[in-house]
Amino acid sequence: MAKKTLQRISVNEQLLNKYTRHAVFLQQLEKGEALRIGRFMKQNVFPSIFQKLMTELGKVKDIKTVGSARRIKRLNQMLASVKQTAIAGFVRAEKQAISRLVDVSRFEAQWNINTIERTVPLDISMVMPSNAVLRTLVTTKAFGGPDNQHKLDTWFKGLSTSVRNNINKQLRVGIAAGESVPALGKRVQKAFNTGTKQAQAIARTMTSAVVHNAREEVFKANKKIVPKVQYQATLDDRTTVVCINLDGKVFETGKGPRPPIHFQCRSTVVPITPSWQEFGVSDPPPATRASMNGAVPAKLTYKKWFAQQSKATQVKVLGKKKAELFRSGRVKIEKFSSKDLKPLTLKQIARREGVVFEPSLRTIDISELRTDINKFQELQRAMDKPGLSKSKFKVLAAKAKPIRDRLKSAGMTSQEIVDGKLSPNRPASPTSPVNVSPSTTTASASRIGTKSDFSTNFEKFKKQLANEIDVDLGILDVSKKGAGFDAAVKKFKLAVSAPVTNRGSLSTYRDKISYTSTFSGGRESIIKSAKKQVNKFLGRFEELGSKEYISKINNTSFNGIEIGKTRGGGAFVKGNKLFSPDAGSRRMWHEMGHIIENTDSSLLPKLKQWMINRSGNQTISLDYLGKSGVSAYKGNFIDAYVGRIYSSGHTEILSMGLEQFTSYERMIKFAKKDFDHFSLIMGVLRNAI
Repeated sequence: MAKKTLQRISVNEQLLNKYTRHAVFLQQLEKGEALRIGRFMKQNVFPSIFQKLMTELGKVKDIKTVGSARRIKRLNQMLASVKQTAIAGFVRAEKQAISRLVDVSRFEAQWNINTIERTVPLDISMVMPSNAVLRTLVTTKAFGGPDNQHKLDTWFKGLSTSVRNNINKQLRVGIAAGESVPALGKRVQKAFNTGTKQAQAIARTMTSAVVHNAREEVFKANKKIVPKVQYQATLDDRTTVVCINLDGKVFETGKGPRPPIHFQCRSTVVPITPSWQEFGVSDPPPATRASMNGAVPAKLTYKKWFAQQSKATQVKVLGKKKAELFRSGRVKIEKFSSKDLKPLTLKQIARREGVVFEPSLRTIDISELRTDINKFQELQRAMDKPGLSKSKFKVLAAKAKPIRDRLKSAGMTSQEIVDGKLSPNRPASPTSPVNVSPSTTTASASRIGTKSDFSTNFEKFKKQLANEIDVDLGILDVSKKGAGFDAAVKKFKLAVSAPVTNRGSLSTYRDKISYTSTFSGGRESIIKSAKKQVNKFLGRFEELGSKEYISKINNTSFNGIEIGKTRGGGAFVKGNKLFSPDAGSRRMWHEMGHIIENTDSSLLPKLKQWMINRSGNQTISLDYLGKSGVSAYKGNFIDAYVGRIYSSGHTEILSMGLEQFTSYERMIKFAKKDFDHFSLIMGVLRNAI
């Protein structure tokens, strides 16, 4: 039987695949942003204009019968009276757009850096543009068609004028025809519908512009790592000629055209990294030599890329029913358009891309929302009255819902709406754009180095550990406990334990730990259980760890453990403090692993390099603990969650490994199933890698 040869995918091919996937998610984001701005216009801008117009029209009792001159005069007076209302509404819409686009700009810069650093198999550290620069990209960069480039504020001023002119046109036609006030109101709604579509087209294009401006800023700040980019067009029957002609062309970073080339442009650019020789590194590992050839990857059409994706990814892009139509062969991918994509929020994309990203609290002028806040508070008090009938409650809730929706679309959180005031963490009033040159960054130059030192040391340690254990792991069947089992376990324990002469004490570390519980009952027993597990965990460290590593741990900080109800029912580490809903052994050992990883700054580069070597930078999407679309590195791990990707750079490698150290029997199972991962944890404890 002929052997199959595994063809290694180059770094630039990996980047092309990742950026193609990301481009689809960004089209879904653009759709989501378009729907959001449409809702904002309908809920927060147009109602006030409509109310003002209807009030003015209601004052004219003889609108059908008065002369033409009087009608025109009256119409001009009405339009003048709503002008300021309209301008104020569109200013609010612009502020809303700016605050959201600044988040998009920050996210995109962060995603690009994470993706390139994870994909390039060298020890690189890229420059992140400052927040001031990323905000400036939103407020000062022009976007639009080839001969129609304007800044964001100009587009919103033009939209305001367009809507007012359309209202004027509709009212003139309706009044000339002698229509009633309700009929004139319907005409005004037509003008609003047109305005909504225009706002959504602007939202799509400005989102694309911000994404590519942020991406270009990252590339320009890291030219040694990204000296060139390749233009990639979405090729289908709606692709413009200009994008077709640019598709596949390579440009130097900072030169050449960039999307969006025109309104609602779907093209993107992909980074091209140089070869390992051009990076200036000497004698990299063979795998790095093979993957870093600097070649421009072959074109990857959207059709070809989509066909290669998993069922889960196809469902995420198109939705379940449309994805089934595609897989059955009844509908070709070319028949779907951006309208068929599922809209996504920035948070949803961050989760899918494995980026820990929290949108910033937006600046809000609460005086503009005070009427709605007071009305909602009034309805809330009415709903809280004792003895209120179910039918009356439903009526009040129905009145409160549109008000709550308006306040949410204006940027208020649910808690702020209930409290009737803004969070103290939120800026109290809108801030003026900072005037910073986009080419300016606050970070130092990119760093490039080889990663071969860790790989070499780890391979040496793994062989050494295998020789030290010198136990036939095949007979260590924990479930059967056959002949020689007890003797073999004893030999295994002796082999992995640190020599008595090289052991240290974690008494200093133990003294730092405070234990609290927020549960109302059984606090003492819960705290006792937590102490027992932590002491057992630290005891294992003392048994296996070298004196040098024990000393290092003693010098790190730990802000204590709190057992109580947590959001979502899970455990987490924040500010070097452990929060957990219970004191179970595996949970406590797992979270203590995160504490160690967080406080030992030398660990992350080693864990990251181990994951790159193990996974070859290939990623998968997980459905884990009720969460779908969790990004992870691909590898034959003891649990797929070992590969979980966090934008902060933190990992599940140490935590998931230390879970297996709760007993020597579990350690044996771990060593049998994944000796590579087991060796990594032992190497950390011995301070040997």
